[in-house]
Formats: sequence, structure tokens, C-alpha cells
Amino acid sequence: MTEIPQPSAAIPSTPEDRTQAMLAHLSMIILGFIGPLIFWAIGKDKSAYQKDQATEALNFSITGAIASLVTCGLAGIAVLVFAIIGGMAANRGEVYRYPINWRLVK
Repeated sequence: MTEIPQPSAAIPSTPEDRTQAMLAHLSMIILGFIGPLIFWAIGKDKSAYQKDQATEALNFSITGAIASLVTCGLAGIAVLVFAIIGGMAANRGEVYRYPINWRLVK
């Protein structure tokens, strides 16, 4: 099992470094991986703390983006395929039921 890397020692930081690092993490909520990428590009040469935290946020946002693309992409493809199958069945006058469906509306 892979262990989560722990920082070996505290990295000295100023209040500005901490603010920039916080914004790097929070920017992925609105901007995806673009936010941390911007903070990484701006802060990588300013301080070790900004570089460390922006790099961590950037790596996590890229990981999250890949996972989202894979899962949403697969779900989106499934929806597209089953919608086409359902549409073709309806065009033939058949009653079609999706193989996986949460039937909320009765």
C-alpha cells in the first residue's frame, strides 16, 4: 500500500505565503486545475512554501480532473448509448426500459 508522503520539516512561511498557498488550494473549487497552475506559476520562484503548497494543490487538482473525466466520461458515454438505443426502440413503437434506472417519477 502506498503511504501518503509527510512533510519532513516545517517550511518557513510568511503571512503572504500562507495566504497565497490557501488561495492555491481553494482556487481549484472554481477554476479546476487552472487555479493552482496559476498560483504555482506565480509562486514557484517566490518562496519554498508557496511552491510546495501550489505544487500539492496542482497535483491534486490534476488527479481530480483525470478521475472526473474518466468517471463522467464513462457515464456520459453510457447515457448517450442508452439514449440512442431507447430512441430507436421508441421509433419502432417498442416499450424500452433502461437497464439501470432510478425510477423517481411514477
